[in-house]
Amino acid sequence: MDLDTNKIIEKEFTPAPNYAEAAELTPEYINPDSIQYNEKVIELSDERLIEIGLYFKEYIMEIEKSKIQD
Repeated sequence: MDLDTNKIIEKEFTPAPNYAEAAELTPEYINPDSIQYNEKVIELSDERLIEIGLYFKEYIMEIEKSKIQD
């Protein structure tokens, strides 16, 4: 997302990891409920992507602001 215009400039979805395989190796880090999403692709609407992008934009600005104040 272009942070100046709030427009999506790239939209690529990749499959989720194989959580079942990961749970065998490191079960303490894997939520058992995640296994249902093994290698699934969950596509988000443009509106949702922009909403998430704006959240991260605000979050980054807060971090930068706190660094300046320190």
